[in-house]
Amino acid sequence: MVLAVPAAIHSAASIATLRNIPAAWLPESLPLRKDFARFVIRFGITDVVLVSWPGCELDAPSLDRVRDYLRPQSAEWGNPSNPVNPSDRPPLDWFRDGGMIRDQLSGPPLRASPHAATQRLAGSLVGPDGHQTCIMLSLAMHTSPRHREVIPELRRGIAAAAGVSTHEVAMVGGPVDGTEVDAAAIETINQFSLPSSLVAVLLCWIFLRSVPMTGAVVGTATVGQGLALAVVYYAGLTMNAVLIVLPPLVFVLTVSAGIHLCNYYLDLAGQAPDDPSRDGETSDVNRRAQCASEAMKRGVRPCIFATLTTVVGLSSLALVRLQPVWVFGLVGAGSIVATLAMLILILPGAMMYSKAKRTSKRFGSGRESWRLRDRGWERIALPPPWLVFSVFATSSIIASIGLTDLRTSVSVPAMFASDSDLRTSYRWFEKNIGATLSGDVIIDFNDDVELPDQYEAIARLHGKLRQIENIGGVLSAANFLPAPMNGGSMAAVIRRSAITSTLKDPTSPIQAMGFLSGSGPNPTWRIALRIFQTDVAPKDNNGDFGEMIQAIEETADKTVGTLGTASVTGHFVIVEQTQRLLLGDLFKSFLAALVIIAVLMMAYLRSVLGGLIAMIPNIVPTLLLFGWMGHTGTPLDIGSVMTASVALGIAVDDTVHLLARFRSQRAAGKNRHDATVGAVRHCGWAMLQTTVVCGLALMVYGLSRFIPTQRFAMFMLALLAVAFVGAAVLLPALMRTGFGKTLWRAPAEPASR
Repeated sequence: MVLAVPAAIHSAASIATLRNIPAAWLPESLPLRKDFARFVIRFGITDVVLVSWPGCELDAPSLDRVRDYLRPQSAEWGNPSNPVNPSDRPPLDWFRDGGMIRDQLSGPPLRASPHAATQRLAGSLVGPDGHQTCIMLSLAMHTSPRHREVIPELRRGIAAAAGVSTHEVAMVGGPVDGTEVDAAAIETINQFSLPSSLVAVLLCWIFLRSVPMTGAVVGTATVGQGLALAVVYYAGLTMNAVLIVLPPLVFVLTVSAGIHLCNYYLDLAGQAPDDPSRDGETSDVNRRAQCASEAMKRGVRPCIFATLTTVVGLSSLALVRLQPVWVFGLVGAGSIVATLAMLILILPGAMMYSKAKRTSKRFGSGRESWRLRDRGWERIALPPPWLVFSVFATSSIIASIGLTDLRTSVSVPAMFASDSDLRTSYRWFEKNIGATLSGDVIIDFNDDVELPDQYEAIARLHGKLRQIENIGGVLSAANFLPAPMNGGSMAAVIRRSAITSTLKDPTSPIQAMGFLSGSGPNPTWRIALRIFQTDVAPKDNNGDFGEMIQAIEETADKTVGTLGTASVTGHFVIVEQTQRLLLGDLFKSFLAALVIIAVLMMAYLRSVLGGLIAMIPNIVPTLLLFGWMGHTGTPLDIGSVMTASVALGIAVDDTVHLLARFRSQRAAGKNRHDATVGAVRHCGWAMLQTTVVCGLALMVYGLSRFIPTQRFAMFMLALLAVAFVGAAVLLPALMRTGFGKTLWRAPAEPASR
């Protein structure tokens, strides 16, 4: 009851903190993250959103009306009134559109014709038709915690001013991505949390047929999932798109452990004889007390060990350096330990109030039904070992080939269904205007390089970057200035002087838009890139930007040469490095969990070889699933990356319970075959129950339109199903052969005197 208070009160407070900033998921200590932070501070680049709609053309009246709406929202225009922000602080630092910049290019020093000015903006602010344009909104830093309110309000205001519906307003960019992820996470929680819990409750009652035990298990699981959310709140962390599946995972894992413990009691109570020396009621109470005590003695040890392996699997996620993943692992591990402790304290009392039926009634009418059920299990779980080994070996070999093609993806648009508003906006934007994913090249020149010569190198690099495939647009000082002229002619001197004057002008769009930082003789330059990230791209790179980054770095180094240094940063670099980090850390996480659990299994069996053999059925599920992902080209995303280590820990649960029963049967003098049959008869039903409860309760989240949540749910279902087959079929096959010798050793005979 004490733990139920924070679980009830602060779980809701935790959900209220939900906020997703994919670019901030990398650890702050990572050099890439530090470089990006310095870049943002140096150039004053804040969160930029691109906005457009059908009919947003360079000279369209609707664009003029939207400008009139945005001016009061922008600090640059100095207007204190602001209907969006309750504190009357403008939500925008500045805004620009293609028409505004085209008009600036038509003035000094460039004096470009309207057509030439439009051509300079093609792919960045003007679409391929030469008319469709967009607006860049620079959101003020103080709006960051309130993007979920500010962005929809801006969308509604722009739609009203433009005379279109809000669905026709396409908004893309990092802040929009975070807002959409937040909305999807909240929608998932609201739609699927209750149905998932109800599925688990219903299945739990069907399997246990006991209101007291079902209530104890479900009540503990409910407190556990609330406690997981409360821990996030107390730790000062924020909820994110990954953590939304943590409460249901804690819930079903708690129910799974509870079902295993209850099945120990039900099997004992169904076979225990009445005490003829006592009256009926006293005899029944005494029998239940004895069965509850014996069930806890037999079940607690394997349950603790099984929970320990699950904790190891979850804790290994701490090696994944993406914040949502390691928080998921650590909070989940702590929550599972807490719920097991509560189960051990509460279940004995619930067992005392559960009137378990006799075996013959529980599983059918008469002992013949019991035998038929056992024979059914034996036919399913005990096929010829050679057949089992052949099927699993062949499947594993084929799957292992696919591992070489496994890839990762942290693209935010890819986290949504193809017909979602966000994906639709990105496709429309890249088709009608240009690329949407941002990147930047930062250039620092040597002290002895004069400003006009610096600009000449920037202009050359600008032109070469436009030629790299899948770079849709380039913006830099070269968009606003004429081409440099060499020589000592009067025209060249005048042009160089005009260029220098514009570059030093703090009010010029070059400095206002962050293409030049610093007022000294050696400022830092920025070239902004726009990269395609949808199927509109000229070349499908499957979300892999590694080759492009290398091409940009090589081009920058060759162009700048000995004049200075160039580096590449921006969101597309973060996406690429995050994907590489995700894949590498996944391998380390899974390997760490595998090694630790194997060592624990060796200690449990008191045999190195036995521990290794017992791990085989638990490795196969992950190998098969991730091999299938490689073969089919299904990317490993922020949701599915957690399934390998988590499923490994969960899969060992069934292995531990089956091994515990097998060892007790062997200790009772049975041979390997009979001991295997007895173990499957005792544990098979409970193993199936836990697989069904965990799998189906999580499968409810597979209906989510948020792809990471959907994949986590479906992959967990697949892993649990294959893990059940491994524990119920492959492990018994190992037990019955010579490998079974390593899973139990007879105690040494005492030395005779």
